[in-house]
Amino acid sequence: MAIGVIFDRIPLWSYAKLIITCWLVIPQFSGAAYVYQQYIRPFYVGNRTMNVFYVPSKKDLFTDPTQDDIVVSADKYV
Repeated sequence: MAIGVIFDRIPLWSYAKLIITCWLVIPQFSGAAYVYQQYIRPFYVGNRTMNVFYVPSKKDLFTDPTQDDIVVSADKYV
């Protein structure tokens, strides 16, 4: 709310918003594509690597009888 009041006091702010909106919307300028390729897409694509063969190991599977697994939960609530 306070930022809106500050921006309203800047001279010609309404015209700047109009120019930015036109740059984003009009296809000849391809402003939306630029914003997507430069800012949004790298955020989602990034350096992602996926290890297909990763299986998390469960430690102390047989030594801890109080460990809450699916069978214990099913017995508890059924």
